Amino acid sequence: MPPPRLRGRLPRLPPHLAAVAVGAAAGGAARHALSARRSPWAVVAINVAGCGLLGGFSASSRLAAGPPALGPALTVGFCGGLTTFSTYVLGAGGLGGGERLAYLAASNGGGGVAAVLAGMLCRRLGL
Repeated sequence: MPPPRLRGRLPRLPPHLAAVAVGAAAGGAARHALSARRSPWAVVAINVAGCGLLGGFSASSRLAAGPPALGPALTVGFCGGLTTFSTYVLGAGGLGGGERLAYLAASNGGGGVAAVLAGMLCRRLGL
């Protein structure tokens, strides 16, 4: 409880904020463990996998029927912590010419395709 002089002045935080924070910590830890090679292509694989998870979670009817904090914890928290835009940009900057183009196409195209396919699969399987 805040001190008496601050009561009524502090904004109310959404009740699922802690769940998002826990999800983000888990996603960040998973990214760190998976990217031990420090290769730009490891970042592409992680980002594409994260996009697939996000597409699947977003399409999941079971997730929508679950506890209210579960969806934000998995989508915003875990997938947000797992994927990384800053490392993606740094990786692209460290590559030259054709390899940079392949990197950008694989990350952007692969992420979009993974999200759509995972969403379609979840709907088809009734997940």
